Amino acid sequence: MSRSRPRPQPLWLRVEVDQFAAQALQVAAPALEGVPFGVVRQRDDSHKASLYAVSRCARDRGAEPGMPVFVARRKVGRGLRVLPRDGKVESAVRGTLKAVYDEWTPEPVADRTAAWLDLSGTPISRDTGWDDIGPRLLARLKEASGLRELAVGVSASRVVAQILARQALPDGVITCAVGQEQAQLATVDADSLPGLASACRERAHMYGLDGVDQLLDLDRATLVRRFGKQEGGRIFGLVRGLASEPRRSSSVDIEAETVLRADVNDESLLHEAVRLTADRATHELRRARQVARGVRLLLVYSDNRRAQKTVRLPASTDAFRRIGAASLAAFDELHVRRVALKSIQVAALRTSPATGQRDLFDGVGQHKERRLGAALTELRERLGFDAVVPGGSLSLDRE
Repeated sequence: MSRSRPRPQPLWLRVEVDQFAAQALQVAAPALEGVPFGVVRQRDDSHKASLYAVSRCARDRGAEPGMPVFVARRKVGRGLRVLPRDGKVESAVRGTLKAVYDEWTPEPVADRTAAWLDLSGTPISRDTGWDDIGPRLLARLKEASGLRELAVGVSASRVVAQILARQALPDGVITCAVGQEQAQLATVDADSLPGLASACRERAHMYGLDGVDQLLDLDRATLVRRFGKQEGGRIFGLVRGLASEPRRSSSVDIEAETVLRADVNDESLLHEAVRLTADRATHELRRARQVARGVRLLLVYSDNRRAQKTVRLPASTDAFRRIGAASLAAFDELHVRRVALKSIQVAALRTSPATGQRDLFDGVGQHKERRLGAALTELRERLGFDAVVPGGSLSLDRE
């Protein structure tokens, strides 16, 4: 009679990097150490240009991300330097961080500024003490990447690990002892729960539910009645540390963004920007060998207000003609404000692997379209996306 092996002790590490764009520039240019500077996605002289990230020195003097450049200069003084983002530098630093994550666990999940490491049952979790594992990872990441500020949260609960990492920002490690997850959750406020919609947070305040300990007193039925089935069930799990497993789905949103260096309010130029962004999203979709069933358009205005619209496609596709048309239709319906735009994002939604199966009613035109799309993708993979772009987009002043 065979015995099943006991499940390993869950061990989650959450890594968050504050002001990543600014820190990455400082890694590439050590002379920026001690210099107050901010990073922008547009030109610093653009109308209502705002800071995307700031250095530690600038933050200590009052500058904050999202602050208009002219306001930051008033706070910090003329010594504030304003620099553009450097995508190549950021990509190199992310690659270095990813290499360290791969040393620690076979399946790290990393995005632009954060990462999940599931160390349950790994050799490192067996060879290193619970209280030592966070500081050890932090030191290794700093040594490899050159970043000065990283935050790490350590817990048997994924929810608690994320909350602790945010509490440790901008730099440090916070560890929750095994068995203390519920006690740790009871001490935080409701706003610290990750993944809740803003409307859900506002409703919690309206009910006077400001702490997790208050939410713990409510059963699932009461939470569903007050917050709805989806959010109520999510809160029930979060406050008990039950949402510890990442969502696993074969559907991954594929996004593309065009940042306009100068705010634009010209309708024809904006149409070209939408087409270009949809073209880039289509290219990334093809590179991933995926097809999409929906499109989401997100507009960011010069006053930092946002608007978005989701469009469902008639059938799964990776054709630029369909994705571009859906994006333009969404734009014409969504863009009603007389305010300049500073960025446009197109996301391919509900993706699934491309099987190569053709539509029953496809004709010669659709066949030529697929061949042209495949040729463009192959060319751009070798020479870069900007090797072939729509002629109208050449007049765009973009990042």
